[in-house]
Amino acid sequence: MLFAALVERYPDLGWSLSRSLTSYLPQAVNHFRRGQVCEVITSLLCQPVQLPEVKKEFMLSISKDLKCFCIDCMKSSEHEKKSKHTKPVIRLLHQLIVSCRGQAEVFDQCFNRDELLTEIHELTEIEPIKSSQAIVTECRKLVLCLNEMAANSQHRTKKSKH
Repeated sequence: MLFAALVERYPDLGWSLSRSLTSYLPQAVNHFRRGQVCEVITSLLCQPVQLPEVKKEFMLSISKDLKCFCIDCMKSSEHEKKSKHTKPVIRLLHQLIVSCRGQAEVFDQCFNRDELLTEIHELTEIEPIKSSQAIVTECRKLVLCLNEMAANSQHRTKKSKH
């Protein structure tokens, strides 16, 4: 918790450590620690950035790996994993997508919307995700966010044609 508070108070420090944080995710000691790292990265993505190009560079360089990690983590059926360990991962994925708002080129390079929607739909059919209302709700938020971004993208495309 001390580290999370430090990153919240000094986001520039957090951004300088962002690559180290993301590289720790796959090798975390357990699901609880992985969840804590996800929460720190999520809070970092919510922070205002002094240099927007730093956030954009981070998004372009690491978000594909983070997305794959999030999906793989949610699909894993390890017995000790509980829904409380999955929620931070879903929230991280949601914040990655939200961070791409207004940056269509970043989103397009980082995510395949249709593929992501299919993966999220498949996830909601897997236990223990299917039996956790909290996780299903987080997945619905993801779908709404993706649909909203698609609608905004179509609206911008129509405007540019006129």
